[in-house]
Amino acid sequence: TLLVFELWPAPRTLYSASISPIYDVIAADPRPVRVLILPFGVRDGVSSAGNFRARSQFNQTRHGKPLIGGYLSRISRRRVVAMRQDFPTLAALIKLSEDAPLDAGVARTLSEHGDRLVRRANIGYVVIDSRFIPDERARLVIEAFRLRERQRDGALGLYVPEN
Repeated sequence: TLLVFELWPAPRTLYSASISPIYDVIAADPRPVRVLILPFGVRDGVSSAGNFRARSQFNQTRHGKPLIGGYLSRISRRRVVAMRQDFPTLAALIKLSEDAPLDAGVARTLSEHGDRLVRRANIGYVVIDSRFIPDERARLVIEAFRLRERQRDGALGLYVPEN
């Protein structure tokens, strides 16, 4: 009986491939902007900094905009260290996305440099997944980047910078 159940040719959904409609909003924007997704991080085949989720790249197939952060097959440790030193706001976003306690420096770095990152990196949209980012951490980014909510779909919030 178990063998018949296991080999039964009926389709079974193992993982949903549905993409939230908030990514259609991003796709409809003709501007060449970047998308920041929280939780944020960089990952390669052997290590991870922050909490990059592969789903971000899958969703990118819908909106087609460049992401900040992501996955590469190999990233040298030296390059990750240099990124954290050269880009303090990205380092703060990595800390914010990890499951460790935050120090006061993260909030200070975000508030002092957040708007500069938005301008320099040409961030047009920020997607915050509340399943992985607690509200108090999301609030730090929303305030520092001067974001306003544009749309919500379950746990996903789509934010745009106020210009």
